Amino acid sequence: MTRPADHLSVIVTRPAPGAEKTCQQVAALGWRAVWHPLLQIEAIPRPLPEGDFTQLVVTSAQVIPALQDVARDIPVCAVGAATASRLRAHGFLNIVTCAGNAASIVAHLGSAPPSGRVLFPTGAQLGLKLTYALQARGWDVVRHLTYRSRPVTSLSDSLISQIGSGEVDAIMFFSSRTASAWVKAAAGTDVDSSRIRAITLSAAIATRLTPSDWREISISDAPSHDAILHRLGPAPQTKRDGCDEFP
Repeated sequence: MTRPADHLSVIVTRPAPGAEKTCQQVAALGWRAVWHPLLQIEAIPRPLPEGDFTQLVVTSAQVIPALQDVARDIPVCAVGAATASRLRAHGFLNIVTCAGNAASIVAHLGSAPPSGRVLFPTGAQLGLKLTYALQARGWDVVRHLTYRSRPVTSLSDSLISQIGSGEVDAIMFFSSRTASAWVKAAAGTDVDSSRIRAITLSAAIATRLTPSDWREISISDAPSHDAILHRLGPAPQTKRDGCDEFP
């Protein structure tokens, strides 16, 4: 039996602040968007490092609240259009948007100029690969921890119920940590995801999931918000005459 499109759910697993926009755009595609964050975000209140910086690198909007005392005219390399937009809303003026991976940032910044110093606000246990890559190009990188994320340890009863009743068509994973959190949280339940699409932002995220557990694992063509929404696609069109369709 095919359910009406407005009864098909897509689970958005990313934490705030990005989740709100994602849910709105998922709903605009005709799905019922359900927010179930798999990471809990906790701010780390710390003063900014002292000294001058020639470049600011922002890979997540999670760090923006910690940038209140950063000069608004500093050159910024931001990952993703959504993060860049939030930075502009907070007054930053000189922003270049890079793709969602370390290689694109390194390619944009290139070799360090004399006294090239990067402020890199990030989360605990994150950003090491990018830090090392920039250091290899001669940059003095100051990795400034502004938040930590903790994976959830259980799935909500309402989500388990929706999956059991066949209401969930897809679950969207935006990071390797959210995918790993899902695997661990679902392991303690009788959740059957074999009728569900897993939609991931990258191939690296997909490797955290077991293909046989899912109807399919669909990987975004690019590590961007628009690309993962394109991979999700619009909700199927079904008859709205009060009866479900039967094959």
